Amino acid sequence: MPHMNKTARVIPIQKDGSVFIQENNLDRVASTYKSEDELLLQSINQNINEAIYRSIRGKGLVYINDAFVKMFGYDNEYEILNQSALNLYNNSDEREELAKEIIKCGSVTNREVEFKKKDGTIFIASFSSTMVIGNDGVTYFDGAIRDISEKKKAEEQLKYQSQMQKVLIDISTKYLNLPLDSIDQAIDLTLEELGTFLGVDRLQMHNYDFVKNECSTIYEWCATGIAPTNKSHTTPLDAIMDMVRCHFKGDNFFIGDVSRLDEGPAKQALETIQIKSVLTVPMLLENNCVGFISLDSVKSTRTYSESELTMIRLFANMSVNIISRAKDQKQLHKLLETSIVQKKRIKDFSQITSHNIRTSVANLVAINNLLQDEPGNGEYLNYLDLTIEKLNKSIYNINRLLNLDNKNELLEKKMCNIPSSINRVLKQNNQSIKEKGVVIINTLPLKLQIKAFPAYLDGIFHHLISNALKHGTDDKSKKIKIDYKSDTGSIAIKFIDYGKGIDLDRHKKKLFQAGVQFHSDNCNGQGMGLFMANYMVEVLGGKIEVKSKVNRGTIFIVVFNVI
Repeated sequence: MPHMNKTARVIPIQKDGSVFIQENNLDRVASTYKSEDELLLQSINQNINEAIYRSIRGKGLVYINDAFVKMFGYDNEYEILNQSALNLYNNSDEREELAKEIIKCGSVTNREVEFKKKDGTIFIASFSSTMVIGNDGVTYFDGAIRDISEKKKAEEQLKYQSQMQKVLIDISTKYLNLPLDSIDQAIDLTLEELGTFLGVDRLQMHNYDFVKNECSTIYEWCATGIAPTNKSHTTPLDAIMDMVRCHFKGDNFFIGDVSRLDEGPAKQALETIQIKSVLTVPMLLENNCVGFISLDSVKSTRTYSESELTMIRLFANMSVNIISRAKDQKQLHKLLETSIVQKKRIKDFSQITSHNIRTSVANLVAINNLLQDEPGNGEYLNYLDLTIEKLNKSIYNINRLLNLDNKNELLEKKMCNIPSSINRVLKQNNQSIKEKGVVIINTLPLKLQIKAFPAYLDGIFHHLISNALKHGTDDKSKKIKIDYKSDTGSIAIKFIDYGKGIDLDRHKKKLFQAGVQFHSDNCNGQGMGLFMANYMVEVLGGKIEVKSKVNRGTIFIVVFNVI
């Protein structure tokens, strides 16, 4: 652009006020007005933010302003003018379509077009252009380009936040009045919905178990083509202590690039399941951290916006409340079921003990009459002792069951060492073990703990060990084995004998009923041992499983929940 001569020009004025222009001054006057037009154009081009251009079809750009150069990231106008205008478009076909439309319609206005900067960055602009014919008869395309990338980002962000709110509302309303047996399925669907929306590769919920000092996966969703993790695998808390400390403060834990971690167990564990980035968000229940949600990026590294972090945090809080409600509902449901079972059990028990007492009293009356006729008959006296003993046992069992029911609410669960409890019971039965020559094989580790009522735990083991000594040993088999198995969330204690066994086809349904006996030679028993053991196991929230074959032995498996 030529520099203007700012020296004032003197133009003669006649007496009547008219301008007198000599013929040789015409060029000067025209030059003066031309310079002022160019000065105005230069001022507009330097101060406007929109990119202004002029092009000729078939020849390309012939003029661009300073804003054009700056918008496209070039150093000067010559870099742009000396190349094809096609290089400025992200899609060259789009440029041809625009040119055809301008020729057909004369102009286009505020069309969104993707352009490309010198460094390859793509940006969106509002494009307007008009076809004009100059005084020289040449057809020009004059246009303006306005960068609207930031505006589009803001619009997309608002749209994304609106979608985010809709997802959260859908998630929260999904769990209203949801049946207990549908919660697991609903959580799985929610993880899929949230994971798909956020574009993550894997989304999981984890539970902290501070008794066992480990964490485990309780729910998992994986995108298509992403391998699931081993849900049964548990991770020691010592290996992830940095994350645990962070969660206990209520903070998120984020690793943007796993490859940059120092070598160690944490990096090895993450790379084993091909994680490139991971975000973990604590699940807080009444300010206590009970677990966390993890979002894995497998295909590439990624970051999260503040709005996404807020959304995930809300979901974590929502999830822990849902899981807590489900747990409470399960406990309530189990309590109701237990109450019904206990009611039936007490009814059955009262009928059996009532029969036992009536029988014992009738026997006492008959014996008393006989003794009156033949007071010297010792046989009847022995029978009387036996009858009184049975009556005493019946009354004892009634009182014991009633006391157990009354004390359940008063007892407090404590951490109990299982091997110590079993050793106490074995010591109590030491005389019987020695007399029968029974060999006890105890494979339990020294540290095996659960939360329970100590008296109940001893009572359970007493009944099962006594049962094994009575019916699981004989002249040919004098071995009892005590073994265990520990899984995620449970501990199973096994009492294995190799004696008479039980015909489960006949007796399985009444195995733990009061007053039921499975061996005819047990005339002194009242069928209360397994009944009482099962009762106490159920109160502790566990269960007893049985495997048995006649004349080949029996395995009683007591399963305790540790979560």
